[in-house]
Amino acid sequence: MVTPDKYKKKRVLNELNTIIEIGHSIISSFDYDSVLQTISDGISRLLQIESAAIYILENEQELWLGATTPPLNPDMPEALRKAWLEDHPHVKRAINGLKPIALDDTLTADLSPAESMVVKLRNLRSLLYLPFVQQNEAIGVLILGTCKRSRKFTNHEVALAQTVANQLAIAIQNARLHSNILNYKNNLEKLVVERTCELKAANEELKSINEELNKKNELFSKQKSELEDALHNLKTVQMKLFEAEKMASLGVLTAGVAHEINNPLNFIMGAYLGLNNFFTIELPDYLEKVSPLLGSMKLGIDRVT
Repeated sequence: MVTPDKYKKKRVLNELNTIIEIGHSIISSFDYDSVLQTISDGISRLLQIESAAIYILENEQELWLGATTPPLNPDMPEALRKAWLEDHPHVKRAINGLKPIALDDTLTADLSPAESMVVKLRNLRSLLYLPFVQQNEAIGVLILGTCKRSRKFTNHEVALAQTVANQLAIAIQNARLHSNILNYKNNLEKLVVERTCELKAANEELKSINEELNKKNELFSKQKSELEDALHNLKTVQMKLFEAEKMASLGVLTAGVAHEINNPLNFIMGAYLGLNNFFTIELPDYLEKVSPLLGSMKLGIDRVT
C-alpha cells in the first residue's frame, strides 16, 4: 500500500527528475526548436496535462508559436504560427503583469474570439498562462491546458510551472546568443572570404600593372639607348661637318692668300723679265754686274711659287 508520504516523495522525485532533464536539455543543446519542444513536453509530463504551448514575443504586438504538446505538424505554414497579442487578452495580461494567469474553466471564462477558436480547436478546459521573463521584461508565455475536464491548479503546481518557465527564458537566451554567435561567425567567415578575394584581385591587378610598367620600362630603356646612339651619331656627323667646314674655310682662305700672293709675284716676275730683257738687249755690258741681283730675284720668285 502506498502511503501519502511515499506518494509525495515519489511525486517530488519525478518533479526533480523532470526539471533536471529540462535543465540538461537547455545546457546540452543549442537547437532552438529542440529545446522549446523538450520544455513543452517536459512540463506536460511534470503536471500531467494534455496540452502545452510556447509563444515567443517577437515584438511588442506579435506572437510566434515556438512549440506545442502534442507537437506541431512539421508542414504547418509559418503564417499559422503567428498571432497578434491584442487578440489574446489573457496572454497580454500575463506578459504585462509578469505574473501567472489561471482560468479554471474556459466554459465560464470571458474569452476573445481568437481565444475561443483555440479553445474549441484543441478542446481546452483549464488554462494556465506563465510569462517567462528576462531582465524584468517578458519575452514570451508558456500556456498549459487540460482537455475535456476542468482542473484547479494548486499553488505548488503554479510555482513549479513558473520555475520551468524561468528556465525557458534562460534556454531562449542561450539559443539566441548561440544563434548570434553562429551568425557572427558565418558573417566573419564570409567577410574574410570576400576580403581575401578582394586582396587576391588587387594583387592580380597590381601584378598586371607591374608587368605593364616593366614592359614600358624596357621600351623606355630601348628608346633611351636608341636616342643615345642617335645623339652620338649626330655629334659625330656634326664634328665631321664642322671639320669639313673648317677645311673648306681653310681652302678658301688658302686660295685667297695664294691669289693675294700671286698678284705681287706676277708683278715681280714681270719686273724681273723686263729687267733681264733690258740689260740683255740695251745694256749687255752691265748684264754681268746685275746678273747676281737678277738671279737672286728669280730664286726668291721660284721659292715662293
